Amino acid sequence: MYWNGKIMKTQSRKAKGRRLQQQFMQLLIEKLDIDSEDIESRSMGSGGEDLIMSKAARTKFPFSIECKNQEKMNIWSAWEQAINNRGIYEPLVVIKKNGVDPLVVLDAKVFMEYVKEFNNELVHRKRIPRDAAETLVLCLSPMAPHISEQLWRQLGADGSIADAEWPKYDPELLIEDRIELPVQVNGKVRGRIIVPADAKNDTIEQAALADGKVAVAIAGKTVRKVIVVKGRLVNLVAQ
Repeated sequence: MYWNGKIMKTQSRKAKGRRLQQQFMQLLIEKLDIDSEDIESRSMGSGGEDLIMSKAARTKFPFSIECKNQEKMNIWSAWEQAINNRGIYEPLVVIKKNGVDPLVVLDAKVFMEYVKEFNNELVHRKRIPRDAAETLVLCLSPMAPHISEQLWRQLGADGSIADAEWPKYDPELLIEDRIELPVQVNGKVRGRIIVPADAKNDTIEQAALADGKVAVAIAGKTVRKVIVVKGRLVNLVAQ
């Protein structure tokens, strides 16, 4: 069978992307103890985020993942793609090229919020427990591996931080009473609302219509249909 160079290049790029999806998915399963039935990789070119996760998996890793395994890539283009596919979750891009371990690109503000939240909990204690300090350094390591390795050694931990087990979590503490939902008007995000996690569709619909930014987007139009995708988004069809 004859393949021209362009087709072969496209096939090779998709295969590399698929391998990275599988690699990162396995990392999440091993490090975060996510059940393999709660996560799967999306078919290349089918659109949407690259890893599809259940709600149980989302409580452990609340990010929308975009995987890029390319020798030359436009990071900003990959980041924009991740934002467009994210739904209600924060975007995260996993990048890789030959001979280099995968790296993670994450909004710095989001990352620092996680670190700040953990740090705020620690500063109110007269003495920081060793396991808490180790957890903080472990969470920092994907973004700042070199300084984290030094801090890891200063804590007297055994071995390299790269081989350390990812911190365990308490699932009860991850249950949210309220959730944020993006509100789309004719397929484009125009606002965001916060509603009770167990809110009924009528309550979600009323909150969406009452949002100030959404009201501006539908001004002078008639809302023909309201689509509520439970736990993910609200879409208003207006003409």
